[in-house]
Amino acid sequence: MNQPVNQFNRKEVLLAILVSSAVGAGAVGGGVFVHEQNEQHRYNIKNEIAIIEACRADRSGVSFGYEAQLRAQSRWDSCVCALQKTQKSYSWDDYRTKYRYFLTEFNAQHQQCLNSIR
Repeated sequence: MNQPVNQFNRKEVLLAILVSSAVGAGAVGGGVFVHEQNEQHRYNIKNEIAIIEACRADRSGVSFGYEAQLRAQSRWDSCVCALQKTQKSYSWDDYRTKYRYFLTEFNAQHQQCLNSIR
């Protein structure tokens, strides 16, 4: 997770935005309030995607077929879930200054998210 990802395809950016919006809308319940609540714990979208991509790449193996696609989607979903939960405790400044603590919390949240998806 130490290497930044500089290239993002349009599908990944849209997916990250949709997932974060859907989770925020489901949890809070609509309108401008959702946007404000959701943005309160958000990092820059490029940084969010880089963290998610690094998380997903850390756990990816080479496999093919429908089952492999499901596993890849599950990895993506669990990484998004972990980031959303960890962002509530770590601001962007905390991420930069307390990266080791962020990473420990992120990994713990990732495991919880993986368990809830399975």
